[in-house]
Amino acid sequence: MIVGRGLIAGAFSRYEHDTNVVIFASGVSNSRESDPTAFQREKDLLMPYLGRKELLVYFSSCSLFDPSLKNSPYITHKKELELLISERAASYLIVRLPIVVGRSDNPNTLINFLYHQILEKKRFQLYSRACRYLMDIDDAARWVSHIIDNNLLRNQVINMCIGETVPIRDVVMSLEKITGKPAEYDEVNKGECYRVDCDVFNRLTQTEGAVYPEDYFDRVLRKYLATERVRT
Repeated sequence: MIVGRGLIAGAFSRYEHDTNVVIFASGVSNSRESDPTAFQREKDLLMPYLGRKELLVYFSSCSLFDPSLKNSPYITHKKELELLISERAASYLIVRLPIVVGRSDNPNTLINFLYHQILEKKRFQLYSRACRYLMDIDDAARWVSHIIDNNLLRNQVINMCIGETVPIRDVVMSLEKITGKPAEYDEVNKGECYRVDCDVFNRLTQTEGAVYPEDYFDRVLRKYLATERVRT
């Protein structure tokens, strides 16, 4: 069963008719969200699935480790739901994802925002000290499915990141090359570069022989956005 209709939900379509798994992919995706009704809506939607026997797969965020967001409504909300699931769900897997990149119309994702600001020559603020982990949605789906199908983790939380954090300035430079247009921004001395402990996930990928190139993030952006430019 899949709960949700967005980017993550679409990546797990193979579980649509699976009666043993609930892929909960319907929630607040904007880390800058502050509307209490948005958080309550996700909580209300989640509640009926806590008492079920199926494996509940919930997608949280690696932003929990971002010092600049630690007191934000979004992080408070994510922590609350993680605790709720760990206390009430009979069987669960909490997956903390970084920024996932794929084809999505969601304007609230960082990559979509930056891409369209550059493409449409709109000025924006660039946080000079900010870094982020990026992951291909296909890789996220591959590894979460691997964990589910092989019953590797139950009633646990896993942080999933590939490679090192990427400075936002480098992301912008890559998007400039993809769009063929210069970014127009005001540089602000804000943001954080933080590390997420992904040792468990790294051991899993190494065991399976996965190797990712140093320019992984750039390849992921090009995979999805180089073709988007033609359609925009």
